Amino acid sequence: MAQEYEIFYTFCESSIRCGEVAVDLRGYFKPGEIKRWEEIYGRDPERRKFRKLINGRSVVVSIIGYRRVGKSVFAYAYGEVESLNPIPLKVHSGWDADKVFDKLNKKIESIYGSKTEGWNVGGGVSLGISGSASKSTSTTKAPDIDEVCKEKCYIILDEVQRLKSEDLREVVNDFYKRFESTATIVLTGSSVYKIRNLGIARKIDWFTLYPFDEMKAREFIEKGFKQNGMLLDADDISTIYHGVGGTPGLIIDVAKLVILRNYDIEDAVEHVYEDFVSGDGESIIQDLDEIINQHPTVDKKRFVEFLLDRRTNEFDRNERELLEDLKIFGVVKGGIVDDPCLRRILSKWGGVE
Repeated sequence: MAQEYEIFYTFCESSIRCGEVAVDLRGYFKPGEIKRWEEIYGRDPERRKFRKLINGRSVVVSIIGYRRVGKSVFAYAYGEVESLNPIPLKVHSGWDADKVFDKLNKKIESIYGSKTEGWNVGGGVSLGISGSASKSTSTTKAPDIDEVCKEKCYIILDEVQRLKSEDLREVVNDFYKRFESTATIVLTGSSVYKIRNLGIARKIDWFTLYPFDEMKAREFIEKGFKQNGMLLDADDISTIYHGVGGTPGLIIDVAKLVILRNYDIEDAVEHVYEDFVSGDGESIIQDLDEIINQHPTVDKKRFVEFLLDRRTNEFDRNERELLEDLKIFGVVKGGIVDDPCLRRILSKWGGVE
């Protein structure tokens, strides 16, 4: 079982609810989508590949991957560590193209605008005798998006699947027209793989994030728990990996329950997996259905059986094309699915449980 190693306490900071013992997670398990690169584990190979893909060019890139694999975190941390001054914007339901540009300008204002405060002090105040003081504020006007992007900018549009196809086309085409030599636009979101087929004038490159393989997942679990004051033995690490696989978001969810809410590890794994299957897992299955619908001649059950049995060499041409699409989507890497959680999701999808 897990051995308590060290407890960290920080009082009255942003990472704690004052008056309570529980603190937010730290290090690799730190919550939120805006992290420094040193808070990201195991993505240096992906960083090198992403840098090579961008390679100083103005590009539109989709970071593809299934839910909870870490697309948004990777996109921002990459921009931060490469000193690209990332401008992140999460799209909300109901937005159109005009709303995106309006929100981007407001985001730029919050990043690049500056406000200074000072006090106009009446005579004698500094001497401790009767006087008066009044507060004054001066604000430096922030540049708009055209000014920021005229040289170089790195914009992250997250959850772009919430935009209608025509609005997404307008946003990307407008960016390309105005900033074709300076702007790198990163598109992320659970269904961002679909934008390859929207007929957008600008070529969109794609970059897939996969879950950690078993070795990296085990290291991530071990090091992340240690950063948060717990040493896990090999059995604990195996329980977590075989329960939720190498998906970073699911591992962090387990850690939240174990570290912050004192769950038993087995109970935490079961709780996180059940929540995933009934929530994001169902969304992944819907995405898989949309993908296979592009391959109407493929028998889903046969495909999944052969995939999980490592018999992809027996696939026909249509099955191989579907396999390539699933690689892009991120649930298959190199024709093999070893991740325990993904294997169960695929089994459920294919009806081979």
